[in-house]
Amino acid sequence: VLQIEFSSSMETVGEVVGSVTVEVVKVGENERPVGVVLSTLNGTAFAPGDFTAQEQLLLTFNASDASLSIAIAIARDGLVEAAEEAFGAVLSVPEGEGGVALGTLREATVTITDSDFVTVGFSVGSESVNVSEGVGVLNVMVGVLSGRLARGVSLGIEAVGSNNGATAGSDFSIISPMIVLDSSTPQALASVAITDDLLVEGREGFSLTLSTTDQSVVVARNSSVLAVEIDDNDPVRVAFALQPYRVEETGGSVLVQASFLGQLERPLPVSMETQDETALAGSDYTPVSVSLVFVPNSTLLLEASVAILDDDIGEGFETFAVQVLLPSNDRHYYLVTDLLLAEATVEIADNEDVVIEFVDTQYQVVEGSNFVDLLISKGGRTQQDFLVTVVLIDGEAIGGLDFSPFPQSESGRVFLTALLPSNASQVGFGVVIRDDSIVEQPESFTARLQSLPAMQGGGVMIGVQDTAQVLILDNDFVTVTIDPVEVTVNESVGNVTFDLMMEGTTVRDIRVLVSTMDGSAKAINQDYTPLSSEVTFKPANAPRLRVTVAIGDDGIVEGTESLFLLLAAPEGERSIVFGSNQSSIFIQDDDVLQIEFSSSMETVGEVVGSVTVEVVKAGENERPV
Repeated sequence: VLQIEFSSSMETVGEVVGSVTVEVVKVGENERPVGVVLSTLNGTAFAPGDFTAQEQLLLTFNASDASLSIAIAIARDGLVEAAEEAFGAVLSVPEGEGGVALGTLREATVTITDSDFVTVGFSVGSESVNVSEGVGVLNVMVGVLSGRLARGVSLGIEAVGSNNGATAGSDFSIISPMIVLDSSTPQALASVAITDDLLVEGREGFSLTLSTTDQSVVVARNSSVLAVEIDDNDPVRVAFALQPYRVEETGGSVLVQASFLGQLERPLPVSMETQDETALAGSDYTPVSVSLVFVPNSTLLLEASVAILDDDIGEGFETFAVQVLLPSNDRHYYLVTDLLLAEATVEIADNEDVVIEFVDTQYQVVEGSNFVDLLISKGGRTQQDFLVTVVLIDGEAIGGLDFSPFPQSESGRVFLTALLPSNASQVGFGVVIRDDSIVEQPESFTARLQSLPAMQGGGVMIGVQDTAQVLILDNDFVTVTIDPVEVTVNESVGNVTFDLMMEGTTVRDIRVLVSTMDGSAKAINQDYTPLSSEVTFKPANAPRLRVTVAIGDDGIVEGTESLFLLLAAPEGERSIVFGSNQSSIFIQDDDVLQIEFSSSMETVGEVVGSVTVEVVKAGENERPV
């Protein structure tokens, strides 16, 4: 019997080698070829991911062969996996092969040592991040930068305060000091709790460091440390004791005080400076620029004295500003929008009197006029020019429709501004009066003197005549006509109707007096019913009215008679022009007077000499028939 077995029960190979050689040997001699079958078995290493499987591989020993070597391919999978994985190789005798037996080493184990690695690091795209103090938790992504995982690897996260002042425990604390990455989770979040305190401390920093003891894990050099800067969310709040400060021009000086509001962790250097507004440094006050420091638990109130200069110029209230500023190189450390931390206004009350007011308080202008000039007078001396503003306020007259310019600001208000030179005593505001074609009532608007900041109170003030009223008299008219202007009717017609027509545009009622006047027809004789009334054209209605005159049927023969329908404007109405203001009405008589003999027979004696025949009428007549 020929004995066949593996030369060794154990083989070890690095994954990078590419293959492993397994040797099969025979004990004894043979003259004819004999065969044995080799197969591989999965263990912790699996085909085909880790090696190339061999299934029922027939090995043939010739008489001259003492051993046979079989190369099994090892796969380089690029996966970080267990340090060692193994698979088995087994021998078997083919069916029908006589004279062959397997030795004791009929099975062998092949161990593959892993040679892959992964590179890990912070996956934030930069070496630093900024976070607000109020964020609560900072989550930073840590992950595999290159390579693949087939098993879990552990990474340590350490947070250390930097020279910028963040302190572990009071400003931040690590939540997850260790994270695990694996094939299903190649990325994970490292979490750091950010403490939201009430201290004004500026920007503070700390660093996160990534580490591992796993030999298959390399921490990328440029991704192993992440600098974290905490942006303070506690605002730098500084407030002045007064807002505004008020001082008489003769007051000598004003003391301004600024306080730090809140809790301060470290000294805060600032500067306090004056800035011109309407008051000018050197003329109205002495400029100030001083460097000061807010000190925690000590100096949280800063002050400066500003000298006020007394001149002899009428200038009204003037102002300058006092500012607390943060040094420009400290700006990015604190929660500020700009370097200005606080600002107070100082108002200087002038002790010279200058009065401005309207020259006239009542203006009257006809709608067709070009403009009205509103005059403002100045009483007293000023050294500088200043602006005067008049606001035109709609009344019945509307800006843009009845006067110009169009409203520039608030609804129903027009603001006009003019420069009043120091050497002038008056300034005029020209307001254009617009001419429309609409009949309307006299309309008015109001002009009111409105002060600008440079002239409020103090030495420049508005006088009693601060308001003027402008009355616009209408110059438009409508045309009213009567139709027909002559009509002939039968006495039995009953009523005669006339149309009153208005041409033109009106926004108010137009009243017209309508009356009848006797001609040959007499109201007293009941030839018609007299009329004396007032009719009204309404703006929203059609420009046509109807008037009716009642004609009397008296039964008297009287011939054609006439009367008149008259139109007139009421007293004070100047906006009506009559195209025709009179209509003639002719009444044709339709009565018949019956005439006949009083008797159809008369008898007389021949001696009488004459006979009288009587003719009689039935009815009445006014004229001879």
